Amino acid sequence: MLIFTILMAGIAVLFTIIGIIWLKGGGIKMMSLWNLMSEKKRDKIDQKAFLRFNGMIMITVALVCTISAVFTSFAFNWGYLPGFLAILLGAVLAFWSPYAKAFRKRDSDGEPLEDDPTKRKKSLILLGIFVLVTMLPMGWLFFEGTRPINPRITADAVTFSGFYGVTVPFDEIAAIYLLDQSMEEIGSGNRRMAHATPGNLRGRFVNGHLLVQNPDTGPTIRISRHTAGPMFVSLSSPGATRELFEELYDAAR
Repeated sequence: MLIFTILMAGIAVLFTIIGIIWLKGGGIKMMSLWNLMSEKKRDKIDQKAFLRFNGMIMITVALVCTISAVFTSFAFNWGYLPGFLAILLGAVLAFWSPYAKAFRKRDSDGEPLEDDPTKRKKSLILLGIFVLVTMLPMGWLFFEGTRPINPRITADAVTFSGFYGVTVPFDEIAAIYLLDQSMEEIGSGNRRMAHATPGNLRGRFVNGHLLVQNPDTGPTIRISRHTAGPMFVSLSSPGATRELFEELYDAAR
């Protein structure tokens, strides 16, 4: 996950720079929302208050992205999630801020200037669509990453379907072991390309290809391969893992 760590760290640095510029009252031309506004809408907004608010959003998102980068670098489960949620929340707040009364210039009676309510409704609908489209891929990722591991043994191979699934021919298997330790005790190392959530470790880690549905409880199946790194497999219960080991051991002999 080195690439993702670097990406989050880069976003944090960029957002910090932009946030500082906005907090100081400059850089309004850098703000796409401002550039897309009509002159009539701009005239209703307190530019300095608007910049300060969005500057604080950028600094906050940068801080959370930094935390996300640290979590990911240490292979912390769900390490990527804080950064994604921060960016999503920042986009929502930035989109909302042009309509907030706190940033509106006041009329002669001290009341915030209002927009055409029909335009505001359309904008909020667009915001809802944006949030939905953004969250759908994350929902799919979570759903796929937490589905049960489904092993299927045929005459010449074993197939593990699902997220980061793989087919291993029996002539590729050098040895199969049933380890008493859990994957937590064995240690998976940092992620290279993987999906890790509480109770699930799937993908390519430093110590091998993991399809581990129960990382906190043993036993764990270790499959040594001739031309690839080892695989570690555990199912939802110790009994199911032992049963799979016996079936694999008999089929691979």
